[in-house]
Amino acid sequence: PETQDFVVEQLKTLVNSLKLGSNIEVKLFKKETPFMMPYIISKTHPWVKLTSRIVKRRYGRVIYDYGLSVADENYFATRCGLPVVVLGPAGGGDHSAKEWVSLKSIKELSEIIIGILNETNNLHSSLKNFRGACTKKPSS
Repeated sequence: PETQDFVVEQLKTLVNSLKLGSNIEVKLFKKETPFMMPYIISKTHPWVKLTSRIVKRRYGRVIYDYGLSVADENYFATRCGLPVVVLGPAGGGDHSAKEWVSLKSIKELSEIIIGILNETNNLHSSLKNFRGACTKKPSS
């Protein structure tokens, strides 16, 4: 996973490979918001298995992917310890003036979410450790 140390080491390796002939220091700068640690949820986690079953029933197969950005799910997974499965509609141009989302995929996504909710009997019990605001301090 892309921890702070991993990122710094990758950058140092890149800088050294450039053979610039100068002394360059690589470090993270201090910022107001914390470095968001990456998270991975296992394919055997009950939420992943449930979601996979619903998606496979609808589409005949499941494609697992890992996001490469930082978003709210990093906070919930790493600071709150909540299991996070991310689903979204098809689209493109993320966070740009030309961002778009397929209306057909929104309808399909809503059907997937309804399927998950229909098969979830213990939603409340799986979130029993969540007490509202997350108070766990971020890892450095």
